[in-house]
Amino acid sequence: MKCHISILIGLFCVHTLIWQYNACAAGNVGADPAEAVILIADATQGVLLSGKARLGKPAGKPDSIERAGMGGKTVAVVGQWSKNMDEESRVEFAPSLPKAGYYDVYVNWAAQVIPAKSANPLPITVKFDGGERTFRFVPSNEYQWVFLGTYPFKAGNTPKVSADAKGSRGGSSIFGVKFVPVGDPKKALGNRPKVLPILPGAQDEFDKMRVRAAELATTSANADLTNPMVADAVAQKEATNYLLWKNMQKQEGTVNLWNDLPLGAERMEKNDGGGWPLTRTFERMADLASAYVGSNEALGFADKMRGNPELLKDILSATNWLYDTRYNERSKNKLGADWIGMEIQNPKNIATMLLLLYPQISDDLMQKELKAMNAMSPGPDKFYGNAISTGFNRMFGVYAFALRSIAAKDKAALDQINGLIEEEYQTNSRSKPMVRKGKTDKPSLDGYYDDGSFIQHGNFPYIGIYGRGMLGNYAELQSLLAGSPWAITDPRAKIFYDWVYRGYAPLFFGGEIMYGSLGRSTGQSWHQNGAVSSEILDALVRMVPDAPPEDKAKMSSILKTWLVEKEKSAYPEFSRLDMKKISPESFGMLMEIKNDSSLPLTHPKEGTTVFYNTDYVVHHQPDFAMQLVMFSTRIKTHEDINEGTNRFGWYQGEGALFLYNRDNSRYNDNFWATVNPYRLPGITVDPRPRETPGSKNGELSTSPWAGGVELDGFGLASMGLIEPGVTLTAQKSWFFFGDQIVCLGSEIKSTDDRPIETIVENVKLYPKSDNAFVVSGQAQPTNLGWKADLKDVKWAHLAGTVPGTDTGWIFPGGATIKALREARTGNWTNSFKTDKDGADYTRNFLTLWFDHGASPTGATYAYTILPGRSTEQTKAYAEKPGVEIVENSAKAQTVSSKELGVTGANFWTDAAHKSGFISSSGKAAVLVQEKVGKLSIAVADPTQLETSVEITLDARVMKAIKTDVEIKVVSLSPLKLSVKLEKSDGKTFTAEFQK
Repeated sequence: MKCHISILIGLFCVHTLIWQYNACAAGNVGADPAEAVILIADATQGVLLSGKARLGKPAGKPDSIERAGMGGKTVAVVGQWSKNMDEESRVEFAPSLPKAGYYDVYVNWAAQVIPAKSANPLPITVKFDGGERTFRFVPSNEYQWVFLGTYPFKAGNTPKVSADAKGSRGGSSIFGVKFVPVGDPKKALGNRPKVLPILPGAQDEFDKMRVRAAELATTSANADLTNPMVADAVAQKEATNYLLWKNMQKQEGTVNLWNDLPLGAERMEKNDGGGWPLTRTFERMADLASAYVGSNEALGFADKMRGNPELLKDILSATNWLYDTRYNERSKNKLGADWIGMEIQNPKNIATMLLLLYPQISDDLMQKELKAMNAMSPGPDKFYGNAISTGFNRMFGVYAFALRSIAAKDKAALDQINGLIEEEYQTNSRSKPMVRKGKTDKPSLDGYYDDGSFIQHGNFPYIGIYGRGMLGNYAELQSLLAGSPWAITDPRAKIFYDWVYRGYAPLFFGGEIMYGSLGRSTGQSWHQNGAVSSEILDALVRMVPDAPPEDKAKMSSILKTWLVEKEKSAYPEFSRLDMKKISPESFGMLMEIKNDSSLPLTHPKEGTTVFYNTDYVVHHQPDFAMQLVMFSTRIKTHEDINEGTNRFGWYQGEGALFLYNRDNSRYNDNFWATVNPYRLPGITVDPRPRETPGSKNGELSTSPWAGGVELDGFGLASMGLIEPGVTLTAQKSWFFFGDQIVCLGSEIKSTDDRPIETIVENVKLYPKSDNAFVVSGQAQPTNLGWKADLKDVKWAHLAGTVPGTDTGWIFPGGATIKALREARTGNWTNSFKTDKDGADYTRNFLTLWFDHGASPTGATYAYTILPGRSTEQTKAYAEKPGVEIVENSAKAQTVSSKELGVTGANFWTDAAHKSGFISSSGKAAVLVQEKVGKLSIAVADPTQLETSVEITLDARVMKAIKTDVEIKVVSLSPLKLSVKLEKSDGKTFTAEFQK
């Protein structure tokens, strides 16, 4: 079809080039109305190029340029090929509209960078009457008119569409913008309801649940757009769905539904699926089905997609094609790590499509899809062969199973639901691990524990990712089945609410979950900058409506606290609510909770919490928190599976000590992509070259010693380090005494003839690198590249990025410290080779460490961390320390604070030993606190192997006030206790006495 072009005159300035199209120029499909207004890049007026933007010829594949009719056209070029754009590179289109009203807005553009992984989405902003909206699309080299929604505009040059590549990677070519006058989108639809899957006649329970599933899948249709965050998120989702529909490949002989998701002809022939591209293909199909049923009216997308017979035809055609060529009862799961897509995610998305489009699904197609799902995943209690599913995998599988059971109207299958998840109502135990139904080899350690820990994959603390997924799928299952005969009514389900208080609450600071809780996801770009906390908020708020009254109020207060703290963060961009991770319905509930003045704020308890089942320790104070992550014979260093998902995570669990304060940029803003993985704060390390392809799924230690003891807000943690693969060993202790954290190391040994290091700190400096660093009163250089061997250091101080985030360090007796201020460049694909963010990032760091020399024999270290203290306060503390190091030897590590009345001691040997006023008959961790008229003691076994221990104090008491049953009082003068430790799993036992 030929294009008819004319220059509009009359109301428009004669020098402003506005084009009227009747057909296909530059990728347009179908005819535009005569009154459509189009402004192209080389117009003499109405187009403003600034910064590094320029006019040029279209870039990309020649066939895509010709296919789009772009040959010989002029485009605005923003950004630069395969590079980060650090300067402004902006184009703005400001067409002159003849009259006020509503207009459909389109932009025609294509990315110059062909590999999507190498580019960041280009922000495209629409400024309309009453606000503005920014879109970000996955880079594509296809030129086409991209629909951005319907907006109200005034007459004249008030509308603007702009794109600025500053901060992005890769270039883009923008041909022009198009404005098509339309009516009020709501009135145009006549308030047409959703196309819900309702059949004529009386509804049975399956019909009701099918409608419920459709309502849950289309919450964006009725979203509250008065909140800009919701409006932007809904608009982005809807525009993406519309673009996906238009980009769907429908030609004969296609091997991919979308060109950016290559399924591969070879896999089609082998009938072994398509890996993650196939899973994402089914996700898009479910999204398109959702758009058909309930896309948003007010933004103009419902007019394009809701109930559109062409969209329905394309969805059904693609669904049949996927069954015939990709996923059917003959398919094989040969894709290793992709099992979860083949067995759970694909069935979940297929079942969602079947439920949404139920009246339009033929019996033949329904039966074919049910056969395919049942063949690939007969039941959710087993996966990938014949393994028993646990934790998140079980709950996710059950949710997908429930969806397909509703589609099949299978009452017998739904009758199984409560039985399938009842094992997740139980707490696990190390001394008596759960034996799951159908498991014949060894007990499972996966699941939730009494201390709030959560384990997945047997040896990994995973509350932040798999735990979140387990709760999220529980919330979805609970909502889906509510009000039906299969509703979840088991009172044991209250465990999920208890888990929030014990597990999640202590691991949040500033509205963010601590990064040491994310397992391998620390090495993935999409789990940064508030993403995981947003997913947790989304999961938990969906549990609130059906919670028991006391839990409803308690959980709501916790959620409100996190939301308020997010808003108070120094850098909100790193603690934002990520609207890609939160449904509009969940966001609305969260805002109601945040604005509820009757709800108090509920902060974590001040002091130390020991997660003795997962070798974690967390310590909270009003203005900071710390997380210590250890490993042992029970817990591995880190997880790195699926062909490299956390390839540099070797030392993330080897005594890494993370400080969280009001500078919420510390572990965000590409920290994990750029930090030196050999120098994480807190670790003692042999920085030998490690294999870059990965570290074979983490490593267990041969040392059982990792744990802690807690008492009235104080804490003591310790780890017997035996580094796998080398000869490095060490005894490490951390004393959490209020706002003083004392770190001790002893018996540091190695025979590998390599220098051994203990990392005091490795902090990212944001946004610059000129934070003042003072050592024993002397200001140090702030230039990048500075390094020094600092001798006889008594104290050091680093200025924080925002008030209250300074850090001081005390080195008792003086120490030699190495320091380095450097710029480091990294890439997320280094840690996760298939990460979607392939850009290089450069960040600045200050690192401090002890160099113990090559092959040390019995080396030690000692330092105290003072978070939040100023230079003057740090200096004053160095002159008058608040703690005394009583012993730091091979036998014991002991610290005392007279000011606080607390003493902690780790006894490292089986032989009896006295350290200060505390004696132990063998290995133990002990805390003692003395107040006026009262003495308290806490004892734990960090090895989890001891049967008993006797503790004696050089102290006399009058009587016992209360004691745990595991503690037997042998003598009051002197105080002597016998503590039963057998099968204690590292738990703390306490006793109180009257002095």
